[in-house]
Amino acid sequence: MRYLIEKAEDLVFIEKFFKKNFKIYFPDVKKEKIKKIEIEKKSPIWAKDTSLLRYKIFFDSQLKIVRGSAKKTHSKKKIFFLMNYLYWHGFNKGSYRIPKPLDYFEKANLLLYEEVEGETFASMLAQNKLKKIEQNVKRIAQWLAKLHTTKIKGVLFEKALFLGKRKYQKMFSDIENLMPSLKKDLKFSIDLDLVQQAWRKKEYFALIHNDFYPGNIIIQDSKIFGIDFDRAGIGPFLMDLATFYGCFDFPKEIWQIGLTKSERKKIQNLFLKVYCKKRNMQLKKIKDLLKPFLLKIFLDQIHYHFYFAKRGWRYMDKTAKNTAQRKIQALIVEVAKLTEDL
Repeated sequence: MRYLIEKAEDLVFIEKFFKKNFKIYFPDVKKEKIKKIEIEKKSPIWAKDTSLLRYKIFFDSQLKIVRGSAKKTHSKKKIFFLMNYLYWHGFNKGSYRIPKPLDYFEKANLLLYEEVEGETFASMLAQNKLKKIEQNVKRIAQWLAKLHTTKIKGVLFEKALFLGKRKYQKMFSDIENLMPSLKKDLKFSIDLDLVQQAWRKKEYFALIHNDFYPGNIIIQDSKIFGIDFDRAGIGPFLMDLATFYGCFDFPKEIWQIGLTKSERKKIQNLFLKVYCKKRNMQLKKIKDLLKPFLLKIFLDQIHYHFYFAKRGWRYMDKTAKNTAQRKIQALIVEVAKLTEDL
């Protein structure tokens, strides 16, 4: 099924939609009227199948900001269901939260939720304030532990989005075709079955975020918010640990972070230590179990950056293409190293 995501960007439609529903979304302004709405598109101009939007809704006395996410294929209804479940099962109060989900409009496949004010953890890392970073890493670990221990028995959540062996094999083939200069870098042996088998171990299954990078974590005073649940579902909790832990080892071509290698290691170990303590787990055992998942997050990064570049390849000049190739190459080098460690 293909959805009419153009509706999400149609100001006339959006004005009617919010005027009809705002009293449900925002009870605190139900006696006011909407004066105007502004739509800001956040997705790239060439992204025709997805639409990321920011709605500024001006009332008589205040402003409300709503985030919208629409996609031509693959229903976002399950994401709304998951967010709604989390919000009303402990993530709507206290220090560990998610944004308030507002609605799902099926015709446009549009997911709506309140924007959270604050600073992403990625932005905080760029400031290199180690003490502040360490304080928040502890709370981030506790947010994740809370997610992974959320009761899921009897709730029909779907499986988290998983890229498997065939996707990676096709990816490597596509890289050789589009970026032939990288063919020499792909001459290493990798056991993709090991990655696939690790994902299938049901004893480690929980409700997972599945995209737990610093950019999807917002710090608001003493509160931690997890955002962007598009890939979330049931899967091994080790994936979330590996995602956060492993991103500090990304090459500079992917993520330039001012922290020294020893500072990054300190943050990684602090994160795992607090998480394991919260869940009464053995740190050494968890570190051993993480190895195939660390390999997977680097494979997933190659997949993301390669197909992101592939979609925009014809619009890129020579400099942009070279930059994209350097990113892919740097990640491939790291994958080769991780393969040797398994």
